[in-house]
Amino acid sequence: MAFNTFAFFFALTLLGQSSSLKLNSLILQNKGGGHGEIGFHLAKSLLRKNHAVTIIQDDACKASQQPFASYGQELKDVTIIQAEFGETLNMESLLPPSSTFDFVFDNVSKNPSSPPFSSFLSYAGSSPSLKLYAFVSSAGMYLPTPENTKNNLPMSESTDVKDSDQRKFEMALSKLQLPFVSFRPQYMYGPNANKFYLDWVWDRLAANKPLLVPGDGNQFVSLSNCIDVADLISSASDNVEAATATGIFNCGTTNLVSYNEVIKMCAEVAGIAESDYSIVKYSVEAVGGKKGNFPFRPTSFYVTGELAKEKLGWSGPSHELQRDLPFVYNEWKARKGGSNDLDYEADQEILDLL
Repeated sequence: MAFNTFAFFFALTLLGQSSSLKLNSLILQNKGGGHGEIGFHLAKSLLRKNHAVTIIQDDACKASQQPFASYGQELKDVTIIQAEFGETLNMESLLPPSSTFDFVFDNVSKNPSSPPFSSFLSYAGSSPSLKLYAFVSSAGMYLPTPENTKNNLPMSESTDVKDSDQRKFEMALSKLQLPFVSFRPQYMYGPNANKFYLDWVWDRLAANKPLLVPGDGNQFVSLSNCIDVADLISSASDNVEAATATGIFNCGTTNLVSYNEVIKMCAEVAGIAESDYSIVKYSVEAVGGKKGNFPFRPTSFYVTGELAKEKLGWSGPSHELQRDLPFVYNEWKARKGGSNDLDYEADQEILDLL
């Protein structure tokens, strides 16, 4: 068959044009907290998908803290707009006049009746080019009971929920006839994190304090690397139809660990033998419902990302807690600087009741 030079170069031209086409994504980013790192890692995940990314950042964030301190170094290809997230926020005035977005990833909104969250909904509702509004909600809204979790662990997306601000925002989105999806992440750790669940273990190990664990410690928890969570959320941009049809996705690793295992792994990475620390296990009911500063629920309380794997084609977690612990431990040491002047009064209150 004769080689068609024209067809060959025409195909190369089309390939070059298609590779230069970018989808536009807007991230609405909170000032920090439990989900503070999501916007940062989501931006990196979307860049890997060849999206053009803009972040509107709540200017109440502390620029010296993570992940915001890493914006300049690691998000050089992202347009970052600082804004006061208050009553006067006006989306149209923040963005260039011709700005259009294919995707909005909202990592800040709560009560839909409060500014500026109401303005986000108004902006999304008036955006004809919008393919998907993805809201980062919270799996903390679930209300597990012995009855509804007996055959429903990990907790599914249909588990009963409380009337939280995040749930109110989900309901408001559903009434706007927008193409939307809600993601419910749970306990996260990893680079540029904003909340540090494992500090509870290392703080007490370093201070030679007992570790007070409600129950027998065999309860399971889903501790997910924030990079995996961001990749799960960004996978919705590849499968808009499935995302909107399903509506709600839990975000969590499929690699579950028990509270006993978490403590043992944290001690091992710190080089502390089991004989050199003590675990006190107790009944929450016996101490009037107190759990002190224990970072997790007294009962098994976990979600996974199985539905996202099935519907969105998410490949699953690429990180595992045990492999990641040396990094997390070194980060703890750098952040705490050997200081151990923490208040253990809540722990002592429980001990006094036992």
